[in-house]
Amino acid sequence: MVIFCPILALNSYEKGILPKMQNRVEPNPDWSDADLVRTYRHGAKEAWDILYLRHSDRLRGFFFNWGITNAEDLNDLVQETLLEAMVQINDLQKPESFPGWLNRIALGKMGEWLKKADRRREVQESLGVINNLMEIGELSTHTHQVPERKAINKEHLQIAFNLIEQLPPSENEAFWLYLDGMKNTEIAEKLGIKASTVNVRIHKAKKKMRTWLKAEYPEVLDDLINRGIV
Repeated sequence: MVIFCPILALNSYEKGILPKMQNRVEPNPDWSDADLVRTYRHGAKEAWDILYLRHSDRLRGFFFNWGITNAEDLNDLVQETLLEAMVQINDLQKPESFPGWLNRIALGKMGEWLKKADRRREVQESLGVINNLMEIGELSTHTHQVPERKAINKEHLQIAFNLIEQLPPSENEAFWLYLDGMKNTEIAEKLGIKASTVNVRIHKAKKKMRTWLKAEYPEVLDDLINRGIV
């Protein structure tokens, strides 16, 4: 029995072993994100359709958990995020890191949304969901909110985002997935590393962020610590 391997097929195509038209690699919904990204880059547009369907609901939940609840806004943000990812897909150096990379694009889109003047009041109220962030390694929904807690200051949130982007790539990737609500074991499986390594990377990331905040933004440090972000 011959077992088809998408990676070997794509590598063969890259080396000129397989003719482009006669050995077209057909994407499969069971493939990993990385395999689909590679296949899309080689001209199989159907691979992006699979990625779109696979991640659209996850992104919608991601934005909702960060406090954006309007259905129209959610749909717009999901579509804008996936469109930008499609346009920039060739800039992704490690296809295996596609989910975390997609999250960073999503947070950039959310940052743009937060800056809209007509959204400010709604944001300050709805971002209260972030109060319970990472309490059990998962993002909470509005049904689990503690009403009396204040919504996180959006400027503090933006400072946290900026600091995360300054982390080394390995820590940055693990930390974004952690903020997305993934458990350490899930992050380990996604990144192909040990859970203990994930623990170390997240611990280092938090330690560095606290050091930076203490030096540059001492007034923000306590707020972000109390809300479980760093």
